[in-house]
Amino acid sequence: PLVGRSGRAGAAGMLGDRAADAVVPQPSAASSNGGPREHWAAGKSPKRSASGHLQDGARLGLFGGSGGASGSSLSLAGRTEGWAKRRCDGLRARSRALCDSWRFCVLTTVLTIYALFGDDFRLAMTHQAIDNLFNVITMLCIIVFTVEIVAASL
Repeated sequence: PLVGRSGRAGAAGMLGDRAADAVVPQPSAASSNGGPREHWAAGKSPKRSASGHLQDGARLGLFGGSGGASGSSLSLAGRTEGWAKRRCDGLRARSRALCDSWRFCVLTTVLTIYALFGDDFRLAMTHQAIDNLFNVITMLCIIVFTVEIVAASL
């Protein structure tokens, strides 16, 4: 049965004050090896030395388990995560600046007008020899519009 810290069992004990009635999982006999899982099951985090070692000499692994050399990957993962976050924040700032740029807005407006009327103009007014130029401009439109969609979604 689930027993809250107040000692009341069942759902009635869980309806009272949430801080007083929080369920504390008890360690099982199979996991009572004195490791970090038992510390967490008892409601307290294991103490660490300055080098990252836990009290019993085990190291905390990347996914919360204990294990030998995998503890050093936690600090590497933290550094990599910080670098990735800074890089994503920089990319978001640049994409926001691109979307807010008046030059980019003018470019996309002109290319939108071309996309609407360019092919009709090509058919009505130009010779077949210039079709490749219009094809290049159409590909440029597709690239710029794709960049705009990606930048606006970040």
